[in-house]
Amino acid sequence: MFYKESDTLRITTDPILRGLETEKYRSEFSRDYARILHSPSFRRLKGKTQLFPSNNYDFFRNRLTHSLEVAQIAKAIAVRLNWLLVNEQKIDDSIDLDLVSLAALAHDIGHPPFGHIGEKALDERMKNYGGFEGNAQTLRILSKLEHKTLDPEDFSLDTLRGLNLTYRSYASVLKYDRQIPHNLDKRKREIDNYVDGDIVKGYYTSESELVKKIKQSVIGEQHQNDMYTIECSIMDYADDIAYSVYDLEDALKGGLITLLDILSIDPELLSEITKKVNRKLHTNYDDVNITQVIYDIFSIVLTDSESSELATKIDAIDHMKFKQFYTAGFINNIAQKFSKNGYWRTQLTSALVGYFVRAISIKYNHDLPALSEVIMEDEKRVHIEVLKRITYEFQINSVKLKTNEHKGKKIIGDIFDRLQAYPGLLPNDFQNLYKSDDGINKERIICDFIASMTDDYAMNFYNQILTASSSDIFQPF
Repeated sequence: MFYKESDTLRITTDPILRGLETEKYRSEFSRDYARILHSPSFRRLKGKTQLFPSNNYDFFRNRLTHSLEVAQIAKAIAVRLNWLLVNEQKIDDSIDLDLVSLAALAHDIGHPPFGHIGEKALDERMKNYGGFEGNAQTLRILSKLEHKTLDPEDFSLDTLRGLNLTYRSYASVLKYDRQIPHNLDKRKREIDNYVDGDIVKGYYTSESELVKKIKQSVIGEQHQNDMYTIECSIMDYADDIAYSVYDLEDALKGGLITLLDILSIDPELLSEITKKVNRKLHTNYDDVNITQVIYDIFSIVLTDSESSELATKIDAIDHMKFKQFYTAGFINNIAQKFSKNGYWRTQLTSALVGYFVRAISIKYNHDLPALSEVIMEDEKRVHIEVLKRITYEFQINSVKLKTNEHKGKKIIGDIFDRLQAYPGLLPNDFQNLYKSDDGINKERIICDFIASMTDDYAMNFYNQILTASSSDIFQPF
């Protein structure tokens, strides 16, 4: 069975709610789902960048709306896999939908303000203090920093229990079963082909004992190999689908990219995308293969006549002449549909999400059901990676987004430096943790505070402590 009693153990016993009977009608995972949904860290995702800055118009996605979409896609995948288990594999077992949903809702809670550039800025400051990484921060927030369970009464990092979730719930967000090296020298020694500036995926040293308990409860002491639970795998695929499809929609709506840009992609940029897809998926595609993948993706929602004509044109033309050809009226008309027409964009995203979800299946692990393997068809996996790379490459080459990223990196770096020099500027609860610490984790506490900020909070706090501009001194955290 996917679940056993030890999966529902918690770091500490939850305080008894006096006067209330035990809620036998609720599962432990349902309880954890509610804790995530009602947490301040989850609400703060509304103010954190996804693709575009979080305060730029209501249309564009932020980390909160992205997480909600990931949760829906993850639940759809789990429903499909449960159906396959019963109807095709004749296995009487099912994946818990609350657990899958909570993993998806929580997966980005650890991301700092200003998106991935914020993650890099914090890791740069923390590279000799244990590093910074969004997934590692998620585990730390859920297990320590959230204000729900304190055991015992004294207030210190050692007694914080965060949301006090079940061990299986923590396992569902543990994407990388590796302890991040504590300093730069260890990164260079322990990480193959490490390049200075790379973010190391994993969990912090401060959560290493927790990870041992998670693994012991979920897969047992005899199985201390890498742990990647089925719920975590489903969440990971759902995140990739949402990222590849909906970031593209935002990019089209925001004018960051047009379909004409994609279909007439610059040869140098196409080669870069091909190289990165091959590196990520260990494939051996060439530029012509990737061009065909791009055509296949968008032909899903073209009419039969449009799809047929596009296929004929692609087969007949020299790749190096794409740019000249695609400025022709036929392709330009198709491009306008997706760039300017919301109905076409919605049709595209809806079709792609369904297309990817239907490509997912499961390989049941009879010895360790928790580690059952979620599988996506190779062709569809390439499609997702191509879409992700297209949006990313246009994003990093966008002057508009580069300007915002540069600002975000400076804001985070300057705040960290100022708090390191003057920790008295920390809010009271973080100051209490800072003062109770023995000196090992002081930079980590500063990092925790900054990582929890929204984009706007970070800018306002920056103005409060580093500029002469007026700001609200009563801003709560």
